[in-house]
Amino acid sequence: MTATSLFLFTAIAFAALSPGLDARALQEQAPPPVAPLATPRSEPRSDRVARLEGERRELLAEVAALRSQPVGQAGTAAFEARIAELERRIRELESELAKLRADALRSLPGTQTPADPTGLQPADPFGQGGQVTAGNAFNPSISVIPDGVYYNDDRGGGATDIIGGAAGFDTHAAETGGHGHGSVERGFNLRELEVSFSGSVDPYFDAWAVLAVSGAEIEAEEAFVQTRQFIPGLQVKFGKFFSGIGYMNRQHPHQWDFVDQAVPYELLFGGALNEVGVQVNWLPSLPIYTLVGFEALQGENEGVAQHLGPDTAASFADRAGPRLFTGFVKVSPDVGYSGALQFGASLGHSRLHQEQHDGDAEPEALEGTTTFFGLDAVYRYDSGKQWGAGDVTLQSEYFRRARSLDVVGLGSQPVAGPPRDFAQDGLYAQAVYGFAPRWTAGFRLDLAGLVNRVDEAGATTTYDSSRRYTANVTFNPTEFSRFRFQYARGDFAAASGREAYNQVWVQFQMSLGAHGAHKF
Repeated sequence: MTATSLFLFTAIAFAALSPGLDARALQEQAPPPVAPLATPRSEPRSDRVARLEGERRELLAEVAALRSQPVGQAGTAAFEARIAELERRIRELESELAKLRADALRSLPGTQTPADPTGLQPADPFGQGGQVTAGNAFNPSISVIPDGVYYNDDRGGGATDIIGGAAGFDTHAAETGGHGHGSVERGFNLRELEVSFSGSVDPYFDAWAVLAVSGAEIEAEEAFVQTRQFIPGLQVKFGKFFSGIGYMNRQHPHQWDFVDQAVPYELLFGGALNEVGVQVNWLPSLPIYTLVGFEALQGENEGVAQHLGPDTAASFADRAGPRLFTGFVKVSPDVGYSGALQFGASLGHSRLHQEQHDGDAEPEALEGTTTFFGLDAVYRYDSGKQWGAGDVTLQSEYFRRARSLDVVGLGSQPVAGPPRDFAQDGLYAQAVYGFAPRWTAGFRLDLAGLVNRVDEAGATTTYDSSRRYTANVTFNPTEFSRFRFQYARGDFAAASGREAYNQVWVQFQMSLGAHGAHKF
């Protein structure tokens, strides 16, 4: 036997006979390493996200299995080292996934947010990775969404008038604008038929147009063009569009979780802030999703920037637009794969707002400025079950509006009256729960006028607050159709005291044509 053979034989025998060294100890001394993150350059982003998600689930399962081991096998240094290594890798995966999701959102031509609603909506016309292809060049996508309701109340059809006449909010304007969806009669109504056209103009621009047909009227709800990644993270939109303030403001009715609009939007913005102008959005490269936006708008909204002009009263100024400027920021921290959380803040200022109030003998003309701010928060939980069972959405917004107006006319005569400062606010909070596949239940609380006062010549007039409670049940046979039953109870402050009402709605919606297969 050679010296080398004798050495090997002695080493093997020593290892086998040593009481402190067994197979398990040898395994503990060398825990299997966790492979580092791979970064294949040619792998598509969607494939990489799917692969990393699968790996993350496997590692989480392994950690859970290790922690379920009997007490005798747990607690060793090697055991804890293995778990620590797995958890480190999971954190790396989650960080990489968050970056990939942020990059994906940043590359989208539309102003997307992680907590965007997923209701009945037209398909994203800007697919194919943002490329103009033979399938979408010169061929806009078209969709048709009818909104039919049965409506009744216990005030002879006047419940919606009670809402609009809430004390402190009713300005008795000679002319009104804005965009609402609540004008209905008792019985059956086709509130509107929404027709949308969307497509890629060329590699640099996308276009979108939404027409709302109601009765004999056709209104261009939106008609805008937006840029495609001229500067990374920066997008410009111009035309007519729903402002990016708040959360619900830029949603169409088929994206709402309830039949009607929230009370703060109805009373403060006349339904929604929908204007002609320019919007600039910036999505900075940050670890947390952050969207910053600025808008310069013509300024014709009845609630914050009404422009009546000399044709209504000779004392009214005629100032060129833009007259309304807004800014907003949205932040969405990563809360895991099954959830989405978003916080938002908005600010707006109008350099010209005009109103005409009913006076004792002749109407008063008031003119001045308006400022508003808002806060919003949304949380969505995806249970992973089919057809939305177990899903939860929590949502709330708060707005406060301040108008500083001077009396500039009485009837047809210019006069100089004392200034009046108006302050009103409103908030809503709602929750929607998927209690069964295809079925959801929702509850909403609306409050208006928690701050509700007018200051004039050193005297302050205050008004009571108003509230509404709403509950509904929704059934979605498929992604493209919806039935909803809704009940609401309102208690509003009015000039003659308090007014209460009860409302019942039954709604049917469907999506025909190009649309995304999204759940509600």
